[in-house]
Amino acid sequence: MTCFYLSPQRVNATVRSGLSMVIGGSSAPCAQLIISSIGVVGTAEQNKEHSAKLFEFLTQELNLGQDR
Repeated sequence: MTCFYLSPQRVNATVRSGLSMVIGGSSAPCAQLIISSIGVVGTAEQNKEHSAKLFEFLTQELNLGQDR
């Protein structure tokens, strides 16, 4: 399992599997990640880095294509 480190802050995750989703006209397996924060979690540049790490982790762990 790939791991990544964002910060010593708490992270909550909710996973809802088995939902029907269509992205770009395709119902192939996909994921949607919504991130929200109370307060500031670093700079805009740091958020871009965090997003890239989360994207890489999810596509690898869920065996998804780059467009899913």
